Amino acid sequence: MIRHYLRTTLRVLTRHASFSAINLTGLSIGIASALLLLLFVQNEVTFDQAHDKADRIYRAWLLEEYGEDQVHFNTTTPVRLATDLATHIPEVEAAVRFDRFNDTVRRGAFSQNESLFLVDEQFLQVFDFPVVRGERSSMLYGPENIVLTESAASRYFGQANPLGETLSLDFSGNPRQFQVSGVLEDVPENSSLQFEFLVPYPVADWFYPDEVMTAFMMVSPETYVLLSPGTTPADLEDKIQAMLNSLLGDRVEPGQYQVGLQPLLDIHTNPEFPQGYSTVINPMYVRVLLALALLILAVASINFVTLSVSRSLARAKEIGVRKVIGADRGQLMVQYWGEALAITGLSLAAGVLLARLFLPAFNGLAQRELVLAATPGTFALLAGIFVVVGLLAGLYPALVLSRFSPIDAFRGKVSGNEKSAVRRSLVVAQFALSILLIACTLVIGRQLDYLQEKDLGFDRESVLTVPTLVGAVDGKALAERLRFQLEGRSDVKSLTAAAALFDQNGWGRVGYTANDGSYRRHFVNVVDHDFMRTMGLRLVAGRDFDRSQPADGERAVIINEAFAQAYGWDTPLLERLPGSDFIDHEIIGVAENFHYASLHQEIQPALFVLGPNVAFSGASDFDYGGSFAADIAIRLETNDLPATISAISDVWSEAAPEMPFAYSFVDEALDQQYRQEARLSSMVTIGALLSILIAGLGLFGLASLSVARRTKEIGLRKVLGASVAGIVGLFTREFSTLVLAAFVIAAPLAWLGMERWTESFAYRADIGLVPFALALAAALGIMLAAVSSQAIRAGLANPVDSLRDE
Repeated sequence: MIRHYLRTTLRVLTRHASFSAINLTGLSIGIASALLLLLFVQNEVTFDQAHDKADRIYRAWLLEEYGEDQVHFNTTTPVRLATDLATHIPEVEAAVRFDRFNDTVRRGAFSQNESLFLVDEQFLQVFDFPVVRGERSSMLYGPENIVLTESAASRYFGQANPLGETLSLDFSGNPRQFQVSGVLEDVPENSSLQFEFLVPYPVADWFYPDEVMTAFMMVSPETYVLLSPGTTPADLEDKIQAMLNSLLGDRVEPGQYQVGLQPLLDIHTNPEFPQGYSTVINPMYVRVLLALALLILAVASINFVTLSVSRSLARAKEIGVRKVIGADRGQLMVQYWGEALAITGLSLAAGVLLARLFLPAFNGLAQRELVLAATPGTFALLAGIFVVVGLLAGLYPALVLSRFSPIDAFRGKVSGNEKSAVRRSLVVAQFALSILLIACTLVIGRQLDYLQEKDLGFDRESVLTVPTLVGAVDGKALAERLRFQLEGRSDVKSLTAAAALFDQNGWGRVGYTANDGSYRRHFVNVVDHDFMRTMGLRLVAGRDFDRSQPADGERAVIINEAFAQAYGWDTPLLERLPGSDFIDHEIIGVAENFHYASLHQEIQPALFVLGPNVAFSGASDFDYGGSFAADIAIRLETNDLPATISAISDVWSEAAPEMPFAYSFVDEALDQQYRQEARLSSMVTIGALLSILIAGLGLFGLASLSVARRTKEIGLRKVLGASVAGIVGLFTREFSTLVLAAFVIAAPLAWLGMERWTESFAYRADIGLVPFALALAAALGIMLAAVSSQAIRAGLANPVDSLRDE
């Protein structure tokens, strides 16, 4: 019996090769696309699950509330917090810090700028990063040990065993030797904690002032705690608050300073918490890509169902014959369901091959290193796709085909399926999904274009930046040496040094008590005299820093418009920083508001100073998310960029021979702020193109069937004088109505979804009607291309041949 079913299925597939090919192509593309997207989603939702104790690991957060407008939320914490939690909270089995700094790492003549992380000795007991060489229990003991990942070890030691070998860290001209005490496997991509170098936390004493090590109001590391089994953060709220009240005393009022715990498994997909050193993705993007995978699979499945049902008339007599000779409905259902499973199985195999073929390109698009490996999870995913698509997509055709009455089949009275409500509904659903994806793609692209084109308040073009790995003072000295050696070059317009460029995470933020008793905070950047000119910032009042004014180095302050607006200053040049503890100073200028952070965030009060004394003299606390090293920015004006960069590299090697020349461009760094949106846009764009392609294949098949069923009608119309255009219009009117119905369904859904998405931007483009009009035009265009090709062929056929058609 099974062999009979298989033989019959093979015969049907080969006899109707064109429709089988359409189904196979559509399903294969749909399965391959869905499989790649589901791999991405799986990677995102399994972040940090590799650690055995992941469900007991939490990241500490800090919330300071000093009034309605002064709420400060951080996931970087005081240096001392880990020790306090481990000492005062018995349910905390371990508390470890994760604190980044940048430095030059050297081995012999080879050196490179690296990001390193300070961690406590229990770090590898809390987290289960696999060990390749060394003893897990002791590799982070001792202040001059260093732990590498395999990639870092290979970079500095090649294939040699690095254990016991030494690396040198520069520490701003005071090099220290570190002994390699361990090698870990490369950190998996789906880990919130990404690193290549680990250094024991006591090293922090070498560059953190004593007040940073003991202060509550200055933050730097992330703090992770391992709770005892059965303990939840809610169980510890009162204990942690009691500890803080005891340690802080009367420095803050009750409830103003709070510490809580965020689950490790929540970090990657919860943007409601500020981003620390861990990567965070908007969970809406994960849901969108999951929905995209299901939508593409749905479009392909609907394609299969509509073609199968529409082809039912051609098989009506076959069904009648089978029933007359004794086949019951169950046997027919098995036969036709088997055909559906066969097509699904072949499509699944082809889809896996396509997914493997395009996986490298998809990884480049997704900025991931996904692997389609033969794992239980992959097999489960493929089995799920096979069952869902094969059984559900084959269910309705099997029910419809097996239901035909033999008498009606022989009399040709089953043609009602041609205009059945179900078939029309499936076509509408298919195109509604496609229009939805196209409209969303266009809106996302519109927002990304807005982000690229919006005036940021400074000139982002042709500015090369180089990290120095030294503080602001030494960075300014290096800038002066470079300026002297580059002076006179027409391709270098200006040069500056600053503690941070245009990334809010690199700006310091000071907190202080204002004159009216309120607690205030603002961002601060330590720059040099040429910063405003080099970065193209515009002044709306006052003057720039002036080398001919020596007092500017100690007294001068430039604020942004948001600072003046926050305090309601009409004449800010006559004001002073609103705190009694700030030393003598003068506000010399007001910069037009500029976006030093991404357009997700509104512009906050900020100021520039040449020296840190003014900005920090009145501060009671300080947050900093940067690397404590200055950046050099060079504005270029050249038609030969490679030659200019080569020349600057040569000058850099003379001015800073111990420091790598690792350059980037400001506009590229700014674009990275929207990499999630760009990645989403690319994936949705490709998904929309694939869905409309699959829908177009389906319509091509449906049009072919429709033409075949109405062959005699077409012949009669031509004999009676119908033109080719009239015949084309006959076939396109019905499908046009279906596409318009799909648009009516899809447009409101797309509008609501994109309204919600754009709410994540403080500055956004209007959605407008153009994306929806273009989506409708695209759908109609695909429909016309698919249907008219078949209609024209029928219209050009000889009516005599049409009337003879059986």
